[in-house]
Amino acid sequence: WDRAAGKGLAAIPAMETPIAATPIISQPDPHTAPVEGTVIVDMDGDGQKDAVTIRYDSEYRVTLTAGEATLQAWYDTPEGAYLVDLDTRDGRKEIALTDYGPSSDDITVLYALEDGAFVEVGAVSGILFQGDGLGRISSYARGWQGPLLTWFFQIEYELVEGKVAMMPT
Repeated sequence: WDRAAGKGLAAIPAMETPIAATPIISQPDPHTAPVEGTVIVDMDGDGQKDAVTIRYDSEYRVTLTAGEATLQAWYDTPEGAYLVDLDTRDGRKEIALTDYGPSSDDITVLYALEDGAFVEVGAVSGILFQGDGLGRISSYARGWQGPLLTWFFQIEYELVEGKVAMMPT
């Protein structure tokens, strides 16, 4: 990546629209759990539609299922679950589980379906992030120093061999 020449990640801040995200569940409330949603889409690019079900329960657990594949994760303050496509060239879709965290420590954890199992693609700071659909992602993280000093800064990521990696600054 050549920042001086304006190539690569230097172009990411100019992206004006977030990665297209299809809501599956929006703002699940653990007090009214279980909350469940299903999306039917080809998750792994094999040409077959997969029925992916996401279920939040009252024990602060989220379960993803697709056929025989099952994954359980724990959350703190869920914001929602979304279907995203980080790289339109790879034929794979991802599930983004967004969480406000215990102290506004917003995070999005991304999962994909590979070889009949859910795998973690990685985590991105923040709830809303932008991307170019070619595997590059830009997000904002919260910096904090004491109760009166909070700021946000940009973090850039890219997919490297199917996993989210933070780019050096």
